[in-house]
Amino acid sequence: MQQLLHAVLQPGTFFLIDYSLSKNLINKPPFIKQNAQELEVYSISGQQLGSIHQDWSICTPQFSVKSGASGETVLKISGPFLTMSCCKDVVFDVLTRDRETKVGKITKQWSGFTREAFTDADLFGVTFPLDLDVQVKATLLAATFLIVSIL
Repeated sequence: MQQLLHAVLQPGTFFLIDYSLSKNLINKPPFIKQNAQELEVYSISGQQLGSIHQDWSICTPQFSVKSGASGETVLKISGPFLTMSCCKDVVFDVLTRDRETKVGKITKQWSGFTREAFTDADLFGVTFPLDLDVQVKATLLAATFLIVSIL
């Protein structure tokens, strides 16, 4: 498990396969670029599906989810003031780009005292609307890897 946690900080390649067995590729090189973290998501053919950029913020983690084709911000992710919690989930809200409407969430689920205290394993859940564009869905799944790297 420790290797999985450290792998988040290193470049890597992940495959997401849907039920129809078509592949989407997540190319995961978190790197520092002008004091912001970035993660890019690509299809197996090399087309950029989207990217996630950590926005500068004093108090809470903030992210922009960008479209691959245009680079335009399509969603925002807003984290809690405290990214560590005892006995409850840590929730990152997925919001519309104007931050007015909550459309989903990325949750670090509380897994119990023993697991939290004695292992490096974490449980995450991602919820989003069913009618969301599949490229944005793949980008939101990839956002979980970027969030893991800041927790």
